[in-house]
Amino acid sequence: SDRCVTMNFNSSGSGFVVRVETDGSYIITAGHVCENRVPSGMQPDRINAEFTAHRLDGEGFKAIVLDYNKEHDVCIMFAPELTEEIQPVLLSNEAPKPGDKVFNISAPKGLFQANSAPIIEGRFNGDYNKSDWYTLPAAPGCSGSMIVNVEGKLIGMVHSVFIDFPFMTLSTDYTFLKGYIRSNL
Repeated sequence: SDRCVTMNFNSSGSGFVVRVETDGSYIITAGHVCENRVPSGMQPDRINAEFTAHRLDGEGFKAIVLDYNKEHDVCIMFAPELTEEIQPVLLSNEAPKPGDKVFNISAPKGLFQANSAPIIEGRFNGDYNKSDWYTLPAAPGCSGSMIVNVEGKLIGMVHSVFIDFPFMTLSTDYTFLKGYIRSNL
């Protein structure tokens, strides 16, 4: 066929800033948020993926994928010009322990309103198949959101939720996530 089909696909994920520099910010999100994939059965000649990071006030900034790790489902992006009114999340020096209270800030199912995001409380349950396991409700759109301890320090990042029981969430392993962030900054 001599025709060109153009389509726009939009999806959402969550993320958080881990470093702010004079020319932009480094953002962590789930690896599957950064993948360039099209729906099954489509064979495009060219894929052009564009990412926009939104600050809590709703203002959007272009974001560029720097790296992603498929095995641990984590990605790092850089958002040029995202330098004002943003605070990086600090890494915890200690891994979570089973039973620890945790908090998650995300945009489940893309639910987000300027200057307001849900804060969900949960518990750390331990390790599960190269991931950390949390009793923490989540839904699509929460992928890439931060999990912090009671001091507000980063201990995890949501990458998966059990669809049939969305109160159990998997996170990139604390030790891997900490090393990934440090090695990419």
